[in-house]
Amino acid sequence: MDGSSPLASDFIIVGGGTAGLVLARRLSEAGHSVHVLEAGRKIKSLGAEDPVIPFDTSGKLDLKAAVSMPALAVTVLKSGEIDWRDFSAAEYGNGKIFMPAGKVLGGSSTLNLALWTRGDATDYDLIADINNDPSWKFESLKKHFKRSETFHPDPSKPFDRENYGNDGPIHVVPVDTSKRGYAMSEYARGAYEAAGFKYNGYGNDGNSLGFNELGQTTYPMDGGRQSSMKYIKPFDTDNLRVSELQTVASIMFEEKKVIGVKTVEGVTYKARKEVLLCAGALRSPAILQHSGIGDESHLKKHGIPVVHHLPGVGQNLWDHPVVFLKWRLHDKHAKGTLDELRSNPKKMVEELTKYNQKQGGLFEGPPFDFSAWKNYAPACQKAIVLDDKNGDETTLSRPIRNYITSNRTPHAQFLMAYVYPFPPDNLTGSYITLLTIVSTPTSRGHVKIISNDPSASPECDPKWLSTEVDRTIMKEAMKTSNEVILKMVDEEGIPVVAGEADAGGDPLALGFDEEGLARKLGTCVTTIYHYAGTCAMAPLGSTGPLPVVDTDCRVHGVQGLRIVDASVFPVPISANTQAPVYALAEKIAEAILTEYSLIPSQSNVIRE
Repeated sequence: MDGSSPLASDFIIVGGGTAGLVLARRLSEAGHSVHVLEAGRKIKSLGAEDPVIPFDTSGKLDLKAAVSMPALAVTVLKSGEIDWRDFSAAEYGNGKIFMPAGKVLGGSSTLNLALWTRGDATDYDLIADINNDPSWKFESLKKHFKRSETFHPDPSKPFDRENYGNDGPIHVVPVDTSKRGYAMSEYARGAYEAAGFKYNGYGNDGNSLGFNELGQTTYPMDGGRQSSMKYIKPFDTDNLRVSELQTVASIMFEEKKVIGVKTVEGVTYKARKEVLLCAGALRSPAILQHSGIGDESHLKKHGIPVVHHLPGVGQNLWDHPVVFLKWRLHDKHAKGTLDELRSNPKKMVEELTKYNQKQGGLFEGPPFDFSAWKNYAPACQKAIVLDDKNGDETTLSRPIRNYITSNRTPHAQFLMAYVYPFPPDNLTGSYITLLTIVSTPTSRGHVKIISNDPSASPECDPKWLSTEVDRTIMKEAMKTSNEVILKMVDEEGIPVVAGEADAGGDPLALGFDEEGLARKLGTCVTTIYHYAGTCAMAPLGSTGPLPVVDTDCRVHGVQGLRIVDASVFPVPISANTQAPVYALAEKIAEAILTEYSLIPSQSNVIRE
């Protein structure tokens, strides 16, 4: 688009990511003109029949092919080609932590691990309670989850068809129907059951505690990865325009009414009705601050004229901290993991051939098959008293306190991966890793701009494990992980693992002592890339968290501006966040279409 063009759109969407492209589809198909501005570029999607060769003969990554294969998500992340290259402000363990977020059309749905978990009903019921709005309860949101998905179950297994969608843009495939044939699957199932986890079938019914078959958004019959691009392709309309490489610097106002946006190059785009900010939990608050919406003192410090004092902007950052606990497999069980492919080129070719022939195999998705959650209410009840006594900076409101101490809450998530993630170059052998995750953290950090330069990355400080509650959950969850692994035995009753190999390179050993647990808490924590909460949905007057948007995601104190991404979730969702964001976007699209007439404007905005 020529920067001098006088054309305007009904809606401008800042960020063509997970939520942004949902809104683009729903609003444009209803007749509104929509212009999506994405800071990154488009990676062309592969067709169902296109051959997938992720590396050329020299070993160079073919990004288009690799992006289509969520099994190679870690490889794509390491390439640094389609993310913002953010790092934590503080150092953890051996340094600052890499915090990737998608800078590409499709956003983080283009580079994530493709896991599809909705979260527990208590998560959403807490949001509804904080906001006194029953439309945010899990049962009310279920229709929005279903609208986003087409679920592909094993037809031979019983399941509740009413709980899953059958005609949404995103294909969701449970691992048990994908013909991957992980050698460890039955051992893992037996270990979870022996450790007291209840089997919940396909899950995602609002009752997370236990373990379930993991759904993933990868479907080789439709080009592999199911990113939010599926919402706008093959959908075609003359009133949707998508522009790449357009980094928005700020939102433009006439007094407190939004009229459009300005890019870092100085190009302006006008919105007749609203601007929808969908730039993610790290970029949305930064754009607000550069636009004059945020804490007045912080804005003045950087010479930014204040449009509206809203101190909650950039506060309340929450994330799911994770420790990757790794065990080396006995040689007799070393086959059937992704690690085997490093030293076996023949196996690599065999698996790629399977994938291209739609025959399943190790490349069909990330190497997980189950997701599990556990409650630690008694330990949390003791830990919350210590946080109170220590004057911890995180003050929990009564609803949040009740949620944390409930025996219904899924405090920790466990994901068993048949691979050594981020392996060193000299690694030998095959491994399994148990991702041990605090799914209901009480730690809260912040996102703050560091200057008045909108091209500068903001300061991102998640403050992982800064509360006794979070440290307690992680410690107890690591003990559970160890228990699960020790119960993972073969047909002869012999453990499949030879011992633990932690991040410090300690000799193989079985079991964690207190010293080892303390060391892991201090040196091994990192992120699983679920940043949220920085533009919290809460009523005016709320102090925990400070309010930024209302329950229709309209920014308090101004007109014509909404935020629609994970930043609005005021409290943690005990899930991998992509499915909740799709449901959020579907819900807000419905709210917008209820508010505005479906009669389109007399504009001729076209797709680039």
